[in-house]
Amino acid sequence: MAFLPEERICQLPKGIVSRIDFTYYSYPVSGLRIQIDAAINPGNSGGPAVAGDKMIGVVFSRLGGNAENIGYIIPCEEVELFLKDIADGHYDGKPMLLDEFQTLENQALRSFLKIDNSVTGVIVRKPASTASSYPLKTWDIITKIGDTAIDDQGMVNIGNNLRINFQYMIQKIAAKGKIPLSIVRGGKRIKS
Repeated sequence: MAFLPEERICQLPKGIVSRIDFTYYSYPVSGLRIQIDAAINPGNSGGPAVAGDKMIGVVFSRLGGNAENIGYIIPCEEVELFLKDIADGHYDGKPMLLDEFQTLENQALRSFLKIDNSVTGVIVRKPASTASSYPLKTWDIITKIGDTAIDDQGMVNIGNNLRINFQYMIQKIAAKGKIPLSIVRGGKRIKS
């Protein structure tokens, strides 16, 4: 195995984290993604992203087109989830909700649903299944995922003034194919 001389080893330029979000990598797989303002070039993908003396993730991609210096990193947390999943020799994939959701910011929508401002959450616009046994129904409002409240933009607070899409919590709390949710249906609070 040949090694490149040290001066030929690729180093990413320094950058600033400009956004952390939970988004699609490639439908239907979602995960955390860190946006940085450093140029990422073809060939950088898969390399380590380092802050100080600590690896924080893996270089993932860059924004194409005319955008310059917008790159993306997959954080170590996502890599660890993947490694934990394949430890048994089989890739099961990440748990997720395939329903379609809508924010609850519109006051006219609140009036239509007959709810006051004390109810916060995200609306189930289209359930993934119409089977009567499916736990989510059209117009359900998911107010909590586990013990974590969901705001009217479909976000949860995960500390240090960081808000992220509520679906991020699924991979944290799903157990045996189930996710604890608090729901308002027809003005009444229920748990699933």
